[in-house]
Amino acid sequence: MLLDTIGIIVGFLTVVLLLSILVTAIVQTAANLMRRRHKALALGVTESKIVQTIEGLREQIDRQDVNAAKLFDHVVATISAARTDHRVTWLEDKDVITPLIEAKVPASGVAVARHVLDHTRRVMEDKYLQWTRGLTVVASAIVALWFGASAIELLQRLRTDTQFRARAEAMGEQLARETPAEYQSIVEGRPGLRARTRFLDAHPEYTVQLGALRFEALAVDDLVANFETAMDSEPRRDELAQEFRRLVEQELVAESERSLDAARRSISDLSSIGFEPLQDLSYYFEKNPSEQTSFRWDRLFGVLFMAVLMSFGAPMWYRVLRELVGLKDALRKKEPPAPAN
Repeated sequence: MLLDTIGIIVGFLTVVLLLSILVTAIVQTAANLMRRRHKALALGVTESKIVQTIEGLREQIDRQDVNAAKLFDHVVATISAARTDHRVTWLEDKDVITPLIEAKVPASGVAVARHVLDHTRRVMEDKYLQWTRGLTVVASAIVALWFGASAIELLQRLRTDTQFRARAEAMGEQLARETPAEYQSIVEGRPGLRARTRFLDAHPEYTVQLGALRFEALAVDDLVANFETAMDSEPRRDELAQEFRRLVEQELVAESERSLDAARRSISDLSSIGFEPLQDLSYYFEKNPSEQTSFRWDRLFGVLFMAVLMSFGAPMWYRVLRELVGLKDALRKKEPPAPAN
């Protein structure tokens, strides 16, 4: 009985996970096509008024120093490109702070520039996070409506349709034990692992601090927060954390090209267990004995509840699914063998 209950939950989590993967793939593809990272950075540059700050620092250098003037022109051009060149998605210290130091700007002026640059980055991160969270909610609702994915009816189907439950359960166990390549970047956080490798290649002295840190199945902000915790005693923590964030985002951009493969695979896997998109909207309507059509509000409520679950993200459901499959395997080993006839 306990194994049957766990099997129903595994099947339910499998469907939620596959739908969440589809949502994540849609969000990643949309962010890439709409160049949201660049647009968020452009907003950060505008709101922080960093160009005006840099121009104000020109007064603190020797006007006869041609090299310093060129360095300032380079910094202003780099920042201006963040508003016009869609390929620019981040501003690094070496693009802004290092040239100012080379131009012999006083330490107080460099500190002001660093503060404004950090503010620019925070605005960019906040704008991008707001957009992705909003799009995730919208995409979750659309996908749930498209599949008619009522959480309540899905549980009922898993409880009564043994063949569907067996297919969903088998799919969940397969995903937990051997994740398909198309899903790995979404559910296992491979960009985080690769970013750590690249960071340690550049800074091998931090291998001890980061060696045991978990960089799988986490969002960018969670990855950076874990990084900051591990590096808490390091004086250059904030600077290194920004470098690590840049590496993670570079890996995410590279992985976004595989989002369409993940979307196609998730739809195919859902179809293979018998959970397919709706062909029309008749699922949400029902005719009563008097031939009058009424709207199924209960189904809409179940679908919207499923959308809320999906919006928590594929990485979280993947972790839960793996832990539950591990528990089920452990219970199977303890289950006594069936008596011989």
